[in-house]
Order: sequence, then C-alpha cells, then structure tokens
Amino acid sequence: NCLSADSQTHTNPYLLMNSSTIFHSASALGTLLNLLFIFLLLPSFPTVSAACCQRHQEAEFLEAYATIIGDSYAEATQTPEPASVLSSCAAQGSLSESSQTTHTLNADTSSSSLTASVCGPSCILTVPVGVTLNINSDLNIAALEVAGGVVWAQPANTQQFLCAGYIAVTGSFTMHLQDASKTAYVYIKNNGLKHFFLGSRAFGAYQNDAGQPAALLDVNGREMRRTWSLLSTPLATGSSTMVLMHDPTEMGWITGDRILISPTQRSGSQGEAEAFSIISISGNTLTLSSPAQQDFDATFKARNGLVATKSAEVINLSRNLVVTGDEFENVACDDSLTDDFGEGISGEGCMCTGIRSTCTVGLHTIASKNAVLKLQNARLERCGQRGIAGKYCAHMHRLSDSPDSIIRNNAFEHSECERPTTRICSEFCHFNTNPPLPLLGSTRSSLRHATGRRHTRNPPLNDIAQCL
Repeated sequence: NCLSADSQTHTNPYLLMNSSTIFHSASALGTLLNLLFIFLLLPSFPTVSAACCQRHQEAEFLEAYATIIGDSYAEATQTPEPASVLSSCAAQGSLSESSQTTHTLNADTSSSSLTASVCGPSCILTVPVGVTLNINSDLNIAALEVAGGVVWAQPANTQQFLCAGYIAVTGSFTMHLQDASKTAYVYIKNNGLKHFFLGSRAFGAYQNDAGQPAALLDVNGREMRRTWSLLSTPLATGSSTMVLMHDPTEMGWITGDRILISPTQRSGSQGEAEAFSIISISGNTLTLSSPAQQDFDATFKARNGLVATKSAEVINLSRNLVVTGDEFENVACDDSLTDDFGEGISGEGCMCTGIRSTCTVGLHTIASKNAVLKLQNARLERCGQRGIAGKYCAHMHRLSDSPDSIIRNNAFEHSECERPTTRICSEFCHFNTNPPLPLLGSTRSSLRHATGRRHTRNPPLNDIAQCL
C-alpha cells in the first residue's frame, strides 16, 4: 500500500539514498537529480513485507488482501464527505446489457444539469465533434465518450462529481479547479462496461489517427509549490505540533490537509508512518489533529563538505481534485487470452499463467498514441490493474513527441499494479511525479520504468514515495 507526491520546485538538491538519510551538496545544485525515494513498511502488515508478494506469490498476496484493503485510506469513503458521491455512484454493481441506453448530445453546447435529465446511470453518453459539454452539476452516467469537448471549471457547490464506468476521450477533456474551498471527484465505477480500446474502468485519451488533432486529457487542481517537506526539529511522542523545513503557506498547504510523516527508526524499515490533519498553521509550525505516537528524528551532521540529514519526510496527500472509484476487485483469469508481450501478460484482460489465477482491478488513467496528458495537482486512488498490461495509475502509452504532456504534483495512494506510473514517449514529455511502490512488484523495477531514461530526455524531479 503506497503513497506518493511530487513537486516541480527545483530548489532542493537531495540525492537518492537509503531509508530516510538524504545527502545534500551545494556545489552540485545545478546538476543533481532532485529525487527522493523512500521504501518503508509498517510492521503491522507482515504479509506485505519484502519477503512477500513477488510476482509468483499470488497466494500470499490474496491471503493478505482483506487486511490490505481494510487498512487502506480512500478519500471516497470518508464521512461526512463525500456522502453524495457514495450514495449515487459507489458499489452499484454491474449494468446488464439489456438495461443500457445511449444518448448523443446534439447542441453546440450543453450542460450536465440539462443532460442529467435525459441520460442517467444506465446511459452511455456521447459528446460528438463540434459539441461541448459543460460540467456545472453532478452527473452520474454509465460511460462517457468524448469526440467533442468537456469543460469542467469551478463547481457551483462545495463538492461536485462526475461518475462513469469509463471516460474515453478522442477530443478534449479540460478540468481546472483552483478554488481550494471546492472539491471535484471523477468517480470511475465498476459497472462492468469495457471500452473497446482503453479497457475497463478507464479514464483516458487516445487518438489512433495521426492525421487528426491530438486528443487531450487536461486535469489540474489547486496549485502547490511543494508537496512534501522535512522536519526541521524532532517530533516527540505526545507532541501535537510539527515544525517543517519549509513554510507550509508558501508551499500551498492549508488547514484540513491530510499529511503523512515517515518513520526514522535506525534498524531497517521499522516503525510506523503516521497520518494527521492540519488544524492550524503558524509560520513553519503545524498544529496536528492528534498527538504523535512515536518519536521522529530531525538531525543534521556535516562531513567532508556534505550535510547529512536524518529527518522524517512529511508528505501532503490532499488535493481538491480527486480521481477515485469503486474498490479493487479480484477477477478470475481468462484462459483464452494469449501473451501479448512475451512476458506472460495480456493487455486484453487477465491472462492465466502458472503464477496467476486472478488479477486485481481498479481504475486506470492513460494517454495513448496521438494524445496529450496533463495530470497536475490531483489525487489518484484505487488505481492500477495487477496482472493486466498497460493499466497503471498514470500512463503515457506510446506517445509521439509530446512536450505538452506532464504528470506533476499528484498524490497516489492505495495503488495496485506492478508498475503504477510509467511513460513511453519518443523524445519529450515531462514526468515530474514518482512511482508509488506497488503491492506486488519490485521497487527497483517500478522506479526504472517510471524514469524511462531510454524513452525520453526528461528525468523525474522532486519526487517522494512512501510504502506502508
């Protein structure tokens, strides 16, 4: 179970090191890769330790699955918010083929408030070329296919949602939300619908015709200058105030944000991460929603011209734009599927192998072929599909040169797949987010495939990930 966040602010030259130890060199400020990668496991999950859950250990994973899900955090399940999303969209079950209907918008522009009256939870909505759908109210439909445009600006209410079994864009989908007092939810339902190209539970853009304008998926929440910091002074057991190295207000953090602090135990990956809500902010000091249950270090030592810090990382996991959906489902494998890549895996579904009888399926986000993905300042959860090729929390798939594509300042939590975030771009794309480590799969593999050095000239920057 993994958490991650990232930032595009390029002011802190931290080298990749083990555990929570970070080495800083002022002389290398312009050249160091600003990457921080932490691998920490809670001892309360022994079946999800380094000794468990490699690709061939499906039985161990399935045995631990209920515990993993029960101890995982999802924004969509919190009360009292977002009660409207839960009551309208969550766990509604599969939609039978006989009950499905379709509706095509036929005006130059239309709104979700008008559309909801003619297209409901069993209706597949199509936005044709030349038509724009304005999301100005809650909309719960079976699926959304966009050849024209979707525009989602500031919600009229404090919360607003769009629910669908999949969202497939060959035109444009633009969702910008800078008002921190409002929250928007894209909720991908597990209603049994499957898009012919993107697959099940997809939120994605694709354009197979290189002669057509590139499809656009542009999702951007409230801006943060930084999404993680370090303790500047130790946090002691029983304390309910935390002092950070960076100014929370300057970083864009606000009261009510949910933060997570990593353990700093000396012996291996011991200790437990702790989560808090921010009650108040004064300078660099945060007042926390509850006292700390253990000690967290913040020590600094100079040696050989370097400053070594052993300081707990503090990650901000709140965003006002949330991509979420129904809980993961373990689906049985299909013995009719064939190997697409020579690796015992298929992009068409869950392929049976000697080490796989099930796949664990959540939502996935993708831009494919002639498309642009702009995924910024968003929270993604319940994402990834273990055992199915190309279904990650965030995926740039076989894009041509795509200098406008960017994955930045996002928080990934409760993810499931072997390579949760990845990209394949011919030359240029921006990938300023880290891979959240998978429940199944190798840490090293996840980082390597997310970095994608052989596919693009742009490295990941200012990233942080924490595994629980």
